[in-house]
Amino acid sequence: MDVTTAFLNGDLRETIYMSQPPGFIETGGEHKVCRLQKSLYGLKQAPLCWNQKIDSVLQKAGFVKTLPEYGVYMKPATKEFSVVLIGLYVDDLLLLSQSDRACRWAKDLLSSHFHMKDLGPVQRFLGMDITQTSSQVHLSLHSYIFQLLQHTGMLDCNPVHIPFASSTYLMDSSPLDGSDITEYRSLVGKLLFAANTGRPDISYAVSYLSRYMQTPLEEHMRGVKHLLRYLKGSMNMGITYQRRQSFKLTGYTDADWGGSKEDRKSTSGYVFMLGDSPITWRSKKQEVVALSTTEAEYIALSDGVKELLWLDQLINQIDLKLESIPVIWSDNTSCISLANHPHAHPRTKHIDIRHHHIRETLQRNKFVLKHMDTHHMIADIFTKGLARPQFEYLREAMGFKINHHSLN
Repeated sequence: MDVTTAFLNGDLRETIYMSQPPGFIETGGEHKVCRLQKSLYGLKQAPLCWNQKIDSVLQKAGFVKTLPEYGVYMKPATKEFSVVLIGLYVDDLLLLSQSDRACRWAKDLLSSHFHMKDLGPVQRFLGMDITQTSSQVHLSLHSYIFQLLQHTGMLDCNPVHIPFASSTYLMDSSPLDGSDITEYRSLVGKLLFAANTGRPDISYAVSYLSRYMQTPLEEHMRGVKHLLRYLKGSMNMGITYQRRQSFKLTGYTDADWGGSKEDRKSTSGYVFMLGDSPITWRSKKQEVVALSTTEAEYIALSDGVKELLWLDQLINQIDLKLESIPVIWSDNTSCISLANHPHAHPRTKHIDIRHHHIRETLQRNKFVLKHMDTHHMIADIFTKGLARPQFEYLREAMGFKINHHSLN
């Protein structure tokens, strides 16, 4: 659902005056000003006023705002209705419930307070194409990628099979000029949106390109175009979520020790799967130089555990049932030993204390830490560029593939 002219619904808490608009001024009243009674588009307060307004309406109706994610509201189940979830993004709303009757009640509630536009069963939301059947939901960015390729004039480009090719960055190159720098930053920003929204397979490539936003070189622009060629060949790929009675939450963390040639910092990567499909992921350059693979992996595990704690809170608040305690997989036995058996070893005692929250979280039984062979470590796809066979293997293992139902 969409709220028509949402920002006009906000209630102002401050006293604000504005000049009279053209055509409104009466003779003799040229020096008068208007005092605003409601929020207007263009006011810096407008987004906040709107959010406070709809938040008040939803909470008075019995919805609870989830603390881990302020854009998610839940109406607990009652004798009359099943649970209703609302995802709010500015003036766009997603309604979820197992009951059509509960959804209609929520729609009527919103329509009684605001001028709403019912867009029917969701097909597009925040750039994502959504295909639903009785047994699954498929998310892709086909339309978004098509528009991006159209904007760059690369609709007819030759596809490639991997998003990141090291050979692209081995040639001598000069800095981009002013207009090309602007274009580079714009394209990387659009690719970053895709990576964060529904394309985990390009996360590392985009993370790498984002490091050079200040002074990009020609080789980095070649990297952007290479990534666009990869997207051309994988436009129909996406994430499929299967309908289940209960779920298991599984995480994977990994690091590429000293992978950055400029400063020898490592890259962390993690992904969390609900069932067989990814729900949150990240590729990030570490802030410190790790002195060993163990330290790099431990920092990556720390990032993953922080994400798990956030997920744990969100899952509990929306009353989602998990089959068992979440499992986090790591491919470094020394990292696992450091987390499970605290000791002041000369090679690890310098590690920042902020990362040792891992041990406390383990002791609270928030997750189980297990070892996995490097070849099967899904998070490896977020730490470095991989050769085609391994990249495609991990991409499929992550549950990112073509959904044939969405193509019919």
